[in-house]
Amino acid sequence: MTNELKQANSAPWARTEEPVVTQTSKDESRVTHPCFGQIGASRVSGGTFLYGSDFQHNAFVRITIRESDMRRNLSTDWPHGGKELVEVDLSESQWAEFVSAMNIGFGSQCTIRHVEHEFRPGLPRPARRSQQFAKEAADDMRESLEALADLTATINELKISEKQKALLRGKVRSSEAALTSGLPFVAKLFQEHMETTVSKAKLEINAYGSGLIRNAGLQALAKEVPPAITYEQGE
Repeated sequence: MTNELKQANSAPWARTEEPVVTQTSKDESRVTHPCFGQIGASRVSGGTFLYGSDFQHNAFVRITIRESDMRRNLSTDWPHGGKELVEVDLSESQWAEFVSAMNIGFGSQCTIRHVEHEFRPGLPRPARRSQQFAKEAADDMRESLEALADLTATINELKISEKQKALLRGKVRSSEAALTSGLPFVAKLFQEHMETTVSKAKLEINAYGSGLIRNAGLQALAKEVPPAITYEQGE
């Protein structure tokens, strides 16, 4: 056997282990193995904040992974969930991405609730993105003003006439004025517009989601209600 084959056979994923069968009663046996597990998904209602989302969610998807064993009884295998290993929450869009977009990056974002019953701290209300963008715009403007100041210093050192230097410095001052007066005003109006738009979008999304849930419930009820019985005259 070559060294490469020996290393492959000794790798953790190549090692095998026989399941352990325990007779728990006259009619039932229990099969266990370290790799036995069960995974489940459920829809949860209740306000929460999720990693990778900018607003509060009133409905989300929860995935739970547990250890598992197999109970054999009445000639049937009954998988039985054991110790909970990890529980994560996803928004509706994260769930859709998780089940449809495979082999992309490191996967979908999710919010870890607990690992082996050790709870992780919850997330606070996320900061408004408009404030984040406003700060980033302010930082960019400060860097631009610093660059213009450096440009003015470079102009002063150029070996050209004073008239030409004055003309270049005037263009720099015009750029500085546009950055310090016009741009902040436009950015303020844009921020106010985005805050209004985002608030309206949240209301629309929640209303749309509630409508889908209501319609799905009505359709499910319609399937459960038996059709009305009609009688012909004379019966």
